[in-house]
Amino acid sequence: MTVVTVSSTSAPDPVQRRTAYARSLMGIYGATMLALGAAFGPYVEAGALLILSFAFVSGWPIALGLTNTHAARVTLGLVVFAALGAATFGTLTTTTFVAVLAIFGVFLTEMFRRDGRAQLIEHISATLAGAMIVVSGSLWIHAAELERGPDVIIVSAITLAVVALMHAFETSAARVVGFINGIFFGAGTAFIVQINLATGLIIGLSVGLLYTVSARAVEALEPAGKKHLGTTRAMFPLLALGIIGYLLAAYLV
Repeated sequence: MTVVTVSSTSAPDPVQRRTAYARSLMGIYGATMLALGAAFGPYVEAGALLILSFAFVSGWPIALGLTNTHAARVTLGLVVFAALGAATFGTLTTTTFVAVLAIFGVFLTEMFRRDGRAQLIEHISATLAGAMIVVSGSLWIHAAELERGPDVIIVSAITLAVVALMHAFETSAARVVGFINGIFFGAGTAFIVQINLATGLIIGLSVGLLYTVSARAVEALEPAGKKHLGTTRAMFPLLALGIIGYLLAAYLV
């Protein structure tokens, strides 16, 4: 008697697939908001970044497994208001001052915790990283005020949206395709809006790297952290790219 065995490959989890699609849409919406800010000025950019920053902050402490999420969220929320206020009504020096104050604020908040200060080092490093990402995002406002800043933001937004679409498919091949498309769309869009081609290439490389880093970081997280990371992961590349976008708008276009 011949025994026939049928090998089956497990289909992707429908819940994970829907989560990936939703995260991709959030990334596209976020990129669209950045582009609208570039079109309508710094105040609209500030409003868009307020939404994007709080979306990022909402899941950051949980995704990193912090025990006292309330302290981290309050600290990061204050950094959001301070950084966006400084960028909207102040100068780059004001934003730098906010970044320095954020470092001291994180340490002070952790020192005054009353829960035994469990995971102190993890709390400090995670909250500091979140604060610097928020400050980086606020630099889009400074970029919008520069002569060619809106063009850099539009190139960045289109590239972010394209790579976000590719990362809706949780495969290594999709990440490679997203990385390559990021470079091509960054360079192509830079050519269309007539800014330095090197600027477009750097934007494309940066976006591809940021999305790849965020995807690899998620793989290292426990399942309990992954389910809270969708919104935060979608917002991370948009905010982290802010410092690169500002430097390109200020010195390379």
